[in-house]
Amino acid sequence: MKRIRILALIPILAITGLVNQVEAYEQSFEIPVQNNKPITKSVARKINNEKKARIKIEIKKPQLVKINNNPADARKESDRKKLVTNGFKDDYYDTYIKAADAYSLDWRILAAVHKIESGQRGDTLVKSCKGATGPMQFMPSTFRAYAVDGNNDGVANINSVEDSIFTASHYLSRNNATNNIDQALYRYNHSTKYVNQVKSLIYSIK
Repeated sequence: MKRIRILALIPILAITGLVNQVEAYEQSFEIPVQNNKPITKSVARKINNEKKARIKIEIKKPQLVKINNNPADARKESDRKKLVTNGFKDDYYDTYIKAADAYSLDWRILAAVHKIESGQRGDTLVKSCKGATGPMQFMPSTFRAYAVDGNNDGVANINSVEDSIFTASHYLSRNNATNNIDQALYRYNHSTKYVNQVKSLIYSIK
């Protein structure tokens, strides 16, 4: 009497609290055959017995989730969510933070100025009728006076988002934005309406 080895994959449902997905186990058993045909009753009995005696189930351990207890990191994550909620480009969040930290400035000032100056496009290269250009709409002469290489590529480029944001941080800091935001913003763009627009955006994400 010959014996045939059979492999069967039987799906099992995930066990709540232990696994997060449907798992599968391999069941291995042997059944007797005569003339290459299984004996029906014996097959049924054998399968039933083997399920009870030899079945193996593997359960994956649940993955541990690391909880960040650093208040500063939690605050930054909260700021990031507010940034997205208020329509700012999350792509430039890290640049705002780095540029603001470099000149002891509130990063929200840079985010607000960037949004207005770029027309909410972020990386605009549009040139104004007055000659201002780049993501932060600098006059070329002003950019040259305060230029900062924000992305460390060896060149301060008026059309680079990183360079322009760092340069704006430098400019606003030199114009006392920390202590007199109205004055600094007015020097950036000689318009009371502009000053109020920027301040409104700043307050919306605080």
